[in-house]
Formats: sequence, structure tokens, C-alpha cells
Amino acid sequence: MINPKNLRYIDQLALFKLRGIKNISLDISLEKAKNKENRYLLQEKLEQEHYKPLKTLSLLGYYSLKNYGTPYLRRNKYNNLSFSDLVARFYRDKRLRQAVLHAIEDIELTIDTKISHILGEKYGAYGYANFFNWCQKYETNPYLYRIENGEKILGKYMDRSTIRVEQRNFLRRAKKKIEKSASPDMQKFKETHEEDDPAPIWLLVNELTLGESIHIIKLMSEENRKTVAHFFKTDIDSLMGWLECINLIRNICCHNGDLADIKLITVPAVPNQYKKYLLFSPNGGVFTNRLALPLCIILRLINNINEKYILTPLFAAVESLITPDVNAKYYGFRSNKKFKKLMSINNRKNKKAKEQSEINHIHQAY
Repeated sequence: MINPKNLRYIDQLALFKLRGIKNISLDISLEKAKNKENRYLLQEKLEQEHYKPLKTLSLLGYYSLKNYGTPYLRRNKYNNLSFSDLVARFYRDKRLRQAVLHAIEDIELTIDTKISHILGEKYGAYGYANFFNWCQKYETNPYLYRIENGEKILGKYMDRSTIRVEQRNFLRRAKKKIEKSASPDMQKFKETHEEDDPAPIWLLVNELTLGESIHIIKLMSEENRKTVAHFFKTDIDSLMGWLECINLIRNICCHNGDLADIKLITVPAVPNQYKKYLLFSPNGGVFTNRLALPLCIILRLINNINEKYILTPLFAAVESLITPDVNAKYYGFRSNKKFKKLMSINNRKNKKAKEQSEINHIHQAY
């Protein structure tokens, strides 16, 4: 096994320079600092002078920054990219992640509300604890994986044993979430109930991760899944693909991943109204798997939830990533013009919503 070498920050900076990153000035070249004494003196000198690139690298990390040079990489060399531009792209992606996460949080909250309403209305506050009430059963579930010859294959038969395992695992996780919850409502519930009592579904859903909520929808009977899909005015297959996609995006945002350069491995259905804005390959008959697709899915879902949702920060974050070197096509839009068109439609919608809000405010005042 190869033992990786731990490089000093100054060596990492020199590596960036050797690979073509511009505007990195080192007082002593790497070749002149081969012995430990010279390297130590160089490190000390640069730290004393508060050398900005070195400080930035020590805070953000080599591999975190390296990822953002991907569009400029040609044959293992960075082309026309300065260190300051690399750092700027990192922070522009951070701005994008924050805007995306803000929208996904609204989608997640709505998904949880729909789950609690469907299960609570049909089966009562605690009816979810019996999975035989609401799960798809005695047929193949197309959204769950089975293990066959060591491989994961979609299509799991939901027999009595499988449903019991799902129920046992979920209730065990739910118990831990109830115990650890800091929610005032959950605290009040625990004060008035026994330790092993399940929480009402409308309290429990607020403790679930987005992935766990999506798993509940996968487990639901077809009728229950259709009810969720009906709210978003789409079919079950499209909705499940969209939810899986935004769960992936959410995880990237929460773990400081590189969202700008994402390439989806599994490509969900493209919302019809956004197809004209996305890059399309007529030969392969496929749409883009880049950033533009999950963004359009988020737009599609959020517009069903709140037509007045202000998407300007999200579009502004994407626009800041578009440069002469990295145009809108790189991110999966059909062209810069198409992206501008999509953004202008959103801006008009936001302006109209703002004007209506001001009119309502005036009416309320009188």
C-alpha cells in the first residue's frame, strides 16, 4: 500500500503553481527549499508576513479548493486560472449552496406535512406504528432495493417478514429521535407519556431527515403515494426521482461539497416546462446531468409550494458562477441566453409578487 505524503501548506501552494495556477508568488522556489531547514525558514517567513494565499489554503484546504478548478483543467494543468479566481469560485459555490438549501428546506417541510396529514388523517396519531396499515404489501415495491448476488436491484417484494423488518427498524430509530429531541412540543409529550410510547405522527415527522421522509413515501401504498404526487401535480415516478435528486443535493450542501460542478449519475425526469432551457443531446436523446437539472427540479417543486417564493438569491448565485471561461452550457443550460430568459421570467414573477404584497399591505392599513 502506498503511504501518502503529508505536505506543508507551502508545498501545497507550490503544487498549485506547478500545475498552472497563476498569481502565486513564492519568495523561495520549491527547488531551493528541498532541505528541511530552508522549508522551515520559508514557512516561518511567509507566516510572519501574513501571506494571504498561504493563509487561505490553511483555512479552506487543498482538496476543497482543488475541486473548483475542474472547469479549467486541461491535461492535468489549470488553464487561465488565478489563485484569487479559484478562491472566488469556492465562495460563489458556497453562496449557491446556501440559496439552494434555503429552498430545499421549504420542500422538506412540505413533504413532512403531507406525510403527517395522510397518515394522521387515515390511520390516527399512532397508526403509522403499524406498517401493515399504510405500506404497500404483498407485491413488488418498485422504489426499494433488494440484494441479489451481492448487488442492489430495484424491486423489493413486500411480504409480511419484510414489512416487519422495516417497521422494527423505523420504530427503533424513531425512539432514539424522540429521546434526543430538543423540540419543546416533543419535550412536553415525553413529560406526559411513558418512555416506550410512540409520538404522534405530526410530531415525529419533524425529527426525520429528508432521506427518512422519502423512505416513508417509498414504503407507502400506491394510493398514499398518489396523494403526495397529486399535491405536486405530477406522477409518482417523476416525484420519487425528483425527491431522490434533491436529497442528494441537500447532502452536498450540508457537507460543503462542490455543487457547481456536479454530474448526476442517475438522471431524474426533466420537468416539462423547463426542457426548453436545458442542454439536450439529440444524438443520444438525453438531457443534461449537470447543475441546471436539479435547479429546475427545485424550481418545479418550490413553485407548487409557494408561488411567491423569492428565487432571486438562487439565480444570482448561479449567475455569479457564469464567466467567459465557464459559460451557462457548462452548468447544463442550453445557452447563456436561455439562462437569462429563465432568470428574467423569475424576476418578473418576484416583482409581481412583491407588488401584490405591497397592495395587500396598503389595503390592510386602511
